Amino acid sequence: MLPDIRVAIVLGLVGQAMCLRHEACADTPGRPPPPPLPRGVLSVVEHFGADPTGKADATASLQQAVVTARTHNITLFMPFGCYMVTDTINATEPRNGRWQPVVIVGQRPTDSWPHRPTIVLPPNSPLFQNSAVAKPVIVFTTNWCLAPGSDEANVATGCTSNAQPQHDWHSSAYQFNQVLQSVDIAIGLGNPSAVGINMNAAQGTTLEDVTVFAAEDALAGVAGGNGGGGSFKGVTVIGARYGIDSRATGDAPTMVAVKLVNQSCAGLLHGSTTTVIATGFRIIGSPAIAGVLAGVDPSMFGLESCQAPTASDLGFSNPSPNTALHSAASLVDSTISLTSGGTTPCVIANSSLYMSDVFVSGCHVAVASGGRAPLLSVAAHSHVSLLGYGRLGRISTNPNQMPYEFAFPAYLNGTRSAEGFARIASSPQGPPLGLDSRHWLSEGMTWQSPNAISALDVGCKGDGATDDWAPLQAALDAHDIVVLPKGLYRLSQPLVLRRSGGALIGVGRTISVLMPTTGADWGERPLVTVTADDVTVGFVSLIIWDHVPLTFALKWQGTNGVWRQAWFNRMTEKTFPPFSAVGQPKPSSAHPGVSINRALSEISGGGAFYDFNLDFGCCFGTALPPPSVPVPPDTASSGEVWLQGPAYRTVLVNGSVSGLRFYPLNAEQDFGEAHTEISWSHNVTMYGAKSENNYAVLWIRDSNLVTVHGYGGNAAAFANHSADNVRQDGRVAQYMPSLFRVQRSTAVRFANLIDAGRVTSQARPSVFVAAGNGTDPRLWNMVLYQDGNNLCDPKVTPANCSATQVLDRPVVWEWVA
Repeated sequence: MLPDIRVAIVLGLVGQAMCLRHEACADTPGRPPPPPLPRGVLSVVEHFGADPTGKADATASLQQAVVTARTHNITLFMPFGCYMVTDTINATEPRNGRWQPVVIVGQRPTDSWPHRPTIVLPPNSPLFQNSAVAKPVIVFTTNWCLAPGSDEANVATGCTSNAQPQHDWHSSAYQFNQVLQSVDIAIGLGNPSAVGINMNAAQGTTLEDVTVFAAEDALAGVAGGNGGGGSFKGVTVIGARYGIDSRATGDAPTMVAVKLVNQSCAGLLHGSTTTVIATGFRIIGSPAIAGVLAGVDPSMFGLESCQAPTASDLGFSNPSPNTALHSAASLVDSTISLTSGGTTPCVIANSSLYMSDVFVSGCHVAVASGGRAPLLSVAAHSHVSLLGYGRLGRISTNPNQMPYEFAFPAYLNGTRSAEGFARIASSPQGPPLGLDSRHWLSEGMTWQSPNAISALDVGCKGDGATDDWAPLQAALDAHDIVVLPKGLYRLSQPLVLRRSGGALIGVGRTISVLMPTTGADWGERPLVTVTADDVTVGFVSLIIWDHVPLTFALKWQGTNGVWRQAWFNRMTEKTFPPFSAVGQPKPSSAHPGVSINRALSEISGGGAFYDFNLDFGCCFGTALPPPSVPVPPDTASSGEVWLQGPAYRTVLVNGSVSGLRFYPLNAEQDFGEAHTEISWSHNVTMYGAKSENNYAVLWIRDSNLVTVHGYGGNAAAFANHSADNVRQDGRVAQYMPSLFRVQRSTAVRFANLIDAGRVTSQARPSVFVAAGNGTDPRLWNMVLYQDGNNLCDPKVTPANCSATQVLDRPVVWEWVA
């Protein structure tokens, strides 16, 4: 049951006075005090004066806190209580600001105090009255004209002021590592423009363990969607017209364990340029339009109460849902339970739709898909075990940019079906227990966990100079949870996590950093090895230096582990940004970078890997495209990409058989033959994937039961010039170019393989070296299957290999036999 105050706020029956009397907001003896704060964490109450009782307006205090979080590289902590706001809180990241995100973490609920700190928008707030414009309570964004650094208002190169250009494309999905975790939002009645949270972002940006309680006239609980290695996890929306409005998102937004309850129009409204991967959803209530609405303009239903501002009002403009590569949706392990008397469809989609193990009830029409006869429910509780409804016919793109016609068929063992398929049956028992919750354990291990010990208390310094390996290794061997406060922790030897159930936890992935000591002879060893089962690594970065040829970042051998809000990369030591951020002088010696021709991370164990991402691209500025290519300010690519040989992999999954899950996996902007390789493995699942560049997104060899539930990104394979056997990068092609390559493997399934349709040319060149070129889609194939290790063209030798047709973006591709 919901706490009574939040029910009251949602229904608009009470105002501020009721809020102040409730135990979640009042300072009562039963409320736990804030925990001790580790280095690098500041309290919005103690350090910035925000009122946790809801008596005073906390807008200004919270706004100053998020600015300081960015400029001083700290994590913000929000103690229990209620924080009244009357205007939008802007959590703004600077240009290329992945090392200066805004990270906000609420006090962790306990069994005796189950409430999270709550940001409250009072009923009838004057600035939230214009129903034609969406206005968030808190918005996460990037200001392309704000320079990185400790100055609050530095003007970035190429800008005349630090004012963000309105609807600049950089201001939305081009942001990294921003976090809102364990903080709730309550929206009072009479705020028709209100959206609880607007977070439309990319790598590392996370919305986690958050509930939005909204009055029925609020626009939406959450707007946006984090793609490219970011995610929504453990999000609940109760009330509002729309639960999640994902008409403006990052590439391939991943949403996990989401509950959408009692929306008046639709639970999920999707309409961005990319596939949404929705896993573990529960949609409950009596919406007027549908449980899920994808690729359809809600205004077409003629319901005045369901009119919604366009996507441009949520951050930036998107093309019409009629665009070919638009609005695809993947629904996995989800439940849609409607109570509107059967008149409302559970799902309406005018875009490619994939469903796997989705249970529907309370709707006569289970799925209404454009151009097809409705898929009817077959019982009170129906189970859609598998559905692949691609858009019918060939759909044209914008003729001014890409005059191509794409198709969205289903493939089974190489056989193409334009119509697709649906498998639906009666499910008298309803969904199995834990269908959604198995994908996310709410409030997992953090620095607030009981019995956690600080690395500083056992002798570590984290000063960027001292070798911290010995005390840190001893602590990990002796204690279940070791916390890394803000700092740069040097290691002279690999760190090994060999304690079953142990955890290595930072206070923020950009401020708790592990790195090798300068000049250490590491050989071919990882920075961190996980050998035990049930281990958690979270909120930390693993950095290795590009002057060491064989050292790699991570070797994960344990099973049933958790990787959460963590990151790894190979970088140049002298120019590593956090050295300046913590006041340390940058290393004086300039070690030249050397090539790497092995995987940067190896996984032979298993578990759940959340927000698993790495890119070398846009934001390090150490290598420029050729002089003939015009480059906007600060959009160069990392010189690291030039140091990667054909055998480089961002992720190598080799011999994993215990169950490995990614939510999602984003490996991109590197020059190995494949960004990710899976070999000799069983039961590997990606609940979302995204990539860039021209090399294979995923190479699967000699494996079984591998699934990718949705894909997006601007990657494009090299042109298929099998006649001359030489690719655009000058390497001889051993295989026909494709983004997905499968060899000698069974039970492999891909869903909604829909790229961004990026095409470059002499007139429209790429400005990102690491992002590769946008190849004409008539010249490459999305998926290649073959058993041999030779160049095989299915047009020439169809008995030896199989490939999807050019311009096909399969809603389902499955190889069973």
